[in-house]
Amino acid sequence: MRVDELGRTSHPGVFAAGDLAHLPGLPMPMASVVMAAAAGQLAASAALATTRAVG
Repeated sequence: MRVDELGRTSHPGVFAAGDLAHLPGLPMPMASVVMAAAAGQLAASAALATTRAVG
């Protein structure tokens, strides 16, 4: 699933991270547990910020 740097998909309010997520600049999905966990933390932060902004 393609995501941006914050784990956002093309569907508003839908985020993805880890092995499911694919950044356009990388040739394949996240290869390590550490990178997948970091991507999950980033996507969760972006999701929280989005829900707070929406109100």
